[in-house]
Amino acid sequence: MKKKKDFSRSDLSVFVSYILPHKRMFILDMLLSVLVGVIDLIFPYVTRQAMNRLLPQSLFRTFFVVMGVIFAAYLLRAFFMYLVTVIGHGMGTRVEADMREDVFSHMQELSFSFFDKNRTGVLLSRVTNDLFEIVELAHHGPENILTCTLTILGAIVILLTINWKLSLVLIVLMPACLAFSLHQRVRMRKANVEVKRRTGEINAAIESGISGIRTAKAFANEEAEREKFGVANENFKTTKVRYYQAMGLFNAGVEATIGMIQVAVIAFGGMMIMGGQLDLVDLLTFTLYISTFTSPVRKLAQFMEIYAQGTAGFSRFLELMRTEPEIRDAPDARELTQVAGHIRYDHVDFRYQDGVEVLRDINVEIRPGQTFALVGSSGGGKTTMCHLLPRFYDVTGGSVSIDGMDVRDLTQKSLR
Repeated sequence: MKKKKDFSRSDLSVFVSYILPHKRMFILDMLLSVLVGVIDLIFPYVTRQAMNRLLPQSLFRTFFVVMGVIFAAYLLRAFFMYLVTVIGHGMGTRVEADMREDVFSHMQELSFSFFDKNRTGVLLSRVTNDLFEIVELAHHGPENILTCTLTILGAIVILLTINWKLSLVLIVLMPACLAFSLHQRVRMRKANVEVKRRTGEINAAIESGISGIRTAKAFANEEAEREKFGVANENFKTTKVRYYQAMGLFNAGVEATIGMIQVAVIAFGGMMIMGGQLDLVDLLTFTLYISTFTSPVRKLAQFMEIYAQGTAGFSRFLELMRTEPEIRDAPDARELTQVAGHIRYDHVDFRYQDGVEVLRDINVEIRPGQTFALVGSSGGGKTTMCHLLPRFYDVTGGSVSIDGMDVRDLTQKSLR
């Protein structure tokens, strides 16, 4: 039997527990991503060395050999990217399947009251849309963070060895970009959680409208159904627009920062050339590294959308997995065996969680072999009485017993 995960741990610990079973694919994906980042860092450095040493000494043959090696390295990089895409998404798909299996199994254990409060469309959204976005986070999250961090730090270190003064331009502007990104990340995540909630609502409206279409047509109620769906659709549209406004502000801020970095490097580099503190080859190397530097920044900006969607989906996944069944077997619950069928409702009261009282002081005794008919108007509590016997709900007062045994002292599996 599959070991059940401990969802009382931190969110990160639970997330890692789903990746660990696929750690070989994860490690290979990370290793290939590192190699991609290394190739990106090597090209500007090798270009600088070739232009400073090979061309001035007229070593043209060696220069083109070096360029050929770099060309081959980029072909190898393309192959690595193919493997990263295939292996990374393969791992993410396996994580998604594990999560879907767990959430489906967990929903089988939840009480009737949970499904009273959650529409089918809402639950369907959690098992499909939310989990798909978690897959993207599982794959792109560690990969992007690792490669982008490696590329950015590596570029800064190499640039410091070339000209530390010009490197200060990057070091000064980067914290501003980082602070803005962190601030907008929180805003985007909140907006995305609201989008997912509205997606569940619109799915529920669609599910209700389609499953109840025969009833709606029978009573000529199509217009009322359209109005209900229209409200859900309008709420979804408004929420989605707010999310894209937050995302647009984030992308605009990142692009503005990148542009400022490029202009600042060229401006300060030009000043240093004028003062004889920098040559054109080093400035060219700097501009190449700026491209290498800004590429992961843009990738992180794109990743922020995946992060906002994935973390919002994972939060909803954990919210569901941390929902406990309201009805559990007692620690000393017994198996129901050799049933005679003597049923007794003894001063039974029942009310749903919304506070509506359905049954009050009900006393019924049904002896073995006796035929019993429960008749009454719709909403009178007939179905509720039946649900109390197999403990789909628990009484709020009195007791229900079978052969003299309170149903709360019996295991649910044997009772049902």
